This record gives sequence, C-alpha cells and structure tokens, in this order.
Amino acid sequence: SRRARSPATRSRVCFARLRSAASSIAWVSTTSVWSICCGIFAAVAIVVNRTRLGAMVRAAAFDRNMAASLGVPVKLVFAGTFAFGVALAGLAGVLLAPIYSVFPTMGRDFIFLAFTVVIVGGMGSIAGTAIGALLVGMAEQFGQALAPTYSVILMLLLMVVVLAVRPQGILGRQL
Repeated sequence: SRRARSPATRSRVCFARLRSAASSIAWVSTTSVWSICCGIFAAVAIVVNRTRLGAMVRAAAFDRNMAASLGVPVKLVFAGTFAFGVALAGLAGVLLAPIYSVFPTMGRDFIFLAFTVVIVGGMGSIAGTAIGALLVGMAEQFGQALAPTYSVILMLLLMVVVLAVRPQGILGRQL
C-alpha cells in the first residue's frame, strides 16, 4: 500500500519530475534548430509565393478593398495570418528555450534583432528578410569579436547605412 507523503516530499517529487521533463527537451541542438528553421522558412516561402492562399494574403496586404471586391475574405485572411504569426512565435520560443535561458522578458532581446532585420531586408520581402538576417547576424558577430561592448552599434550602423542608401531596405519595394 502507498504510504502518505508529507507536502514537502510531494513538492520535491514534483520538482524532480519537472527537472526530468525539462532535461528530456535538452536534445535540441543548435544544428537541429537551424534545420527546423530553414525548413519552416522554405515552407512559408513556398506557401506565400506559389499557392492560392499566398496570393490571397499578398492581395489583401497590398490592397484590402480590391481583394475584398474580388471575393477574398479579408478579415479571415488577416486573422489567419495573425494566428499563424503567433504560432510561429510560439514555436520559436519552444525551439529557443533549451538553448537560451527562459525568463518572462526574453522576447525583448529578440524584438530589437527582428526589427533591425526587417528594416535592413525590406518590408514585404521574404528573400530580403533572409538577406537582412544574414547581414545583421554577421554584423553582430563581427561586433562581438572586435569590440563586445559596442556590437549593437555595428548593427545600428548597418541599419543606418542601408536606410541612407536604400530607404526601402535591400529588397523592399518602393512605397
């Protein structure tokens, strides 16, 4: 028969099980995260550029009224796109949790990088976002190698140069 456990013993057992569950997620390596991200990136690029759903999303983003007059359910497309973006953000959190430490404001560190990538790559361009991510990542790593304290300044300098030379970003369209 099971004997009664004290609350302290129950909490230790509970935390031991949580630690065990958390360590089973630790198999996610940087290489597997990169592989998953590249696969997701390719799938999103194919859906956006080669399917009818992608055409509806692009049409609704470009001209909401014209898309609605052609029968595209614009509100549903926008809601679905938002939900898909939230799902991707959640997946990114799950993939980054074993690599980075998890804390409530961890997204703040990535928001600045994401903003810089979109500005450098250009709004509305998936290929531009990929190029912007590579350039911003390289600028950050060169900054870390040369002067770790000022690595953010190198990223901002890259963003300023791109905005000065090409205000719409590397592959962004003229507004």
